[in-house]
Amino acid sequence: MISSPGRISRWWTASSVPGRKPWRPWPPATCVPTPSSPAPRPDRGEPMRILDRILGTPADEEPGVAPDRRSRYSQLQRLFISVTLVAIILPLTITASLGLYQYRSLMETEAREKLELDALAAKQAIEFHINESLSTMAITAGAYEHGELFDQATLEALFSRMRDEYWWVTDLSVLDARGVQKSYAGPYPFLGRDYSQQEWFQVAYTRESYVSDIFTGYRGVPHFVITVSQGVPGTDSFWMLRASINAEHLGSYIDTINTDASTDMFLTTKDFTLRTNSANNGSVGQKYPAESVPAGTGITLGERKVDGEQVLVASAALTDMPWFLVLEKQGFAGGRNWDRFRTQFIIIGMATSLAAFLIIFRISRAMINQIRRADSRRDKILDEAQHTAKLASVGRLAAGVAHEINNPLAIINEKIGLINDLANSSDAFPNRDRFITISDDASDAVRRCKEITHRLLGFARRMEVRKEDLRINDVIREVVGFVEKEAMFRDIKIELELGESIPLIESDRGQLQQIFLNIINNALDAVESDGLVTIVTRSMDGIVRTTITDTGPGIPERIRNNIFEPFFTTKSGESGSGTGLGLSITYGLVKKLCGRIDIESPPGKGATFIIDFPVKCDLEE
Repeated sequence: MISSPGRISRWWTASSVPGRKPWRPWPPATCVPTPSSPAPRPDRGEPMRILDRILGTPADEEPGVAPDRRSRYSQLQRLFISVTLVAIILPLTITASLGLYQYRSLMETEAREKLELDALAAKQAIEFHINESLSTMAITAGAYEHGELFDQATLEALFSRMRDEYWWVTDLSVLDARGVQKSYAGPYPFLGRDYSQQEWFQVAYTRESYVSDIFTGYRGVPHFVITVSQGVPGTDSFWMLRASINAEHLGSYIDTINTDASTDMFLTTKDFTLRTNSANNGSVGQKYPAESVPAGTGITLGERKVDGEQVLVASAALTDMPWFLVLEKQGFAGGRNWDRFRTQFIIIGMATSLAAFLIIFRISRAMINQIRRADSRRDKILDEAQHTAKLASVGRLAAGVAHEINNPLAIINEKIGLINDLANSSDAFPNRDRFITISDDASDAVRRCKEITHRLLGFARRMEVRKEDLRINDVIREVVGFVEKEAMFRDIKIELELGESIPLIESDRGQLQQIFLNIINNALDAVESDGLVTIVTRSMDGIVRTTITDTGPGIPERIRNNIFEPFFTTKSGESGSGTGLGLSITYGLVKKLCGRIDIESPPGKGATFIIDFPVKCDLEE
């Protein structure tokens, strides 16, 4: 807070007069709105505070925002909300309307695709189920010589083993080329029956394997047969292995096929007679509407109306079998699904619009707050740039002063030498010992002044990288000598544990000095009075390692990864605020000198900076 010059002078004078009370801060004054200070923010109430937590604090209500910027932030936020509402809500409404309009066609397309896939899967399942039995019979027939299965006992044993796996097989028989049943295993007295005039035998006679249509035959029960023919070696004759399967099994197997995309599935013949029961079209033997079965090969789709409701029909001819597979899907477009979707769509649309409205406000406030913070950072960067320029000017001034001081110091040093020569020229020189003591003290003071000016010149000099062989211990001692007075003033102890056999490294002295100065200054800032900063050097595998450890509070793990970022600082307060550039510059210099820097900081146990430099470094590269 800026106070008037008169009040500052009055309080400082009062604290400076002997016998007066020590200086104290300006007493708190009542907060009264003035043109130069913004009015206190009024209490918005609990509901508005909750809303602010949800939507974010408006940038134009943040404390410390200038009135002109506050107005600009408000205008920018209103513009952003208006543009965003048009850019998001309008396309969202159009898209939702088009989506609602297109949904019925999408439902139809999806239903068609699913029904087609289910028809294909069901077709393959039925064909596999029957072909598996055919393959088993073919393998079985090939395993026996001609005439072996004519033996009744052999066939009954085979039938017993087959029933263990294929329980749906009703009976098993062997026929010769004349259609006479030579052996039979099953519940019916069919041994010796002549099937030469049966329709199925006339077709099976010309094929190696055959699946018949469902018929009643001699047993009077609906069933179908599958046959496998085997030639007699050395002749044109053959024999046939036949298995009978009840038609009920075919319907039961179809019922086990799971088809979520259909509401009815059944088999018909080529003349559209039902061969399995249908949930919506009758039982076995009844006619199915012929115009409902789409024509064509493979999976074909069609539509028909039942009681005013659209029904989707898929059909497929079973390969090498006398049946069509038919699947139906009722209510595939509209109906309850459409009503449910429309209700859900309206609810979701309203919720989405509300969410979009809240998100727009949240984003607008976040964006404006980000702009405000960017403006604040920009102001800070400009201040830091001015500060850096001032430091550069101070550095140039320090270099000039050091050069100017060096010349008088040289003259003073020569005069002191002349005084010593005069005092030592004769034992009768008046106050000779006193003159010599005074000249020695003056010589020490000149030598110390020279050291200070040399350090100023070393740190103020700005030049490109200059490679030289140097000892890192010497650089550290130089830097410590520069800060030891500050450490002594603050009662901070600096311990040096410098290795004795440290090899020379190829590096730049000035930039090494800047690196160690930044880190040691950081360590001094981190510790309180009576603190300790320990600097250790050692050599290991072609690398010279330096560790700088302080007894400060340490660096929290959550910010440890950010400390080398530009403008990141943990220092706060007017007197201790940092630029956030020191460690960032240090990190860049370490990398430039082929080095590596890391940090370890156990909770509450201070921080340790670890800096490694290789013995050899190609600085030009």
